Amino acid sequence: MADTDLSIINSALAKIGVDFIGARADQSKAAIWANEQYDKKRKYLLRAHPWNFALDRSSLAALVTTPVFEFDLEYQIPINSLRILKIDDEDVQALRGKFKIEGRKILTNLAAPLNIQFISNITDTTLFDANFDEALAFLLAAELAYPLVQSASLTTAMYKMYELSLRETRSYDAQEGSADDLGADIWLDARKF
Repeated sequence: MADTDLSIINSALAKIGVDFIGARADQSKAAIWANEQYDKKRKYLLRAHPWNFALDRSSLAALVTTPVFEFDLEYQIPINSLRILKIDDEDVQALRGKFKIEGRKILTNLAAPLNIQFISNITDTTLFDANFDEALAFLLAAELAYPLVQSASLTTAMYKMYELSLRETRSYDAQEGSADDLGADIWLDARKF
């Protein structure tokens, strides 16, 4: 059976020794804190890596409106996009200076249609990778440890477990993707040390 948001939350609570909640609508302290953190941490973790299960593509038409200066065209970013990875098959890092993201629009001189690859705001937990579930549970556990257990050492331990889980999860995910998915993550991992 696939994990649900509730089972991910309960996994986080178990990691810090807090009783499970029966529903997200519970009014217990654990449920209130977990609900306050869950969506924020889910989005945070989705943005952190080009997860294969969260990749999506779209072909954008230019908007009728145009930027006031600097660029000639603007495109509406899809509502479910958390992070743009590629524009017209080029990594966004390679296109520096050729576009800007302002608000929910891409400003550029690149002609329509603008083909983008992005990380989608996946909320359906049945689409999550099992390792992603575990990394998210550790991240939630780290965020919930202090407010629910008042333990700084447990918070630190959960962050360490999250980092280990995240490395493993990224590694598995990268093995299923193409080599171009690895560049940004290797750089980000190197910055931690």
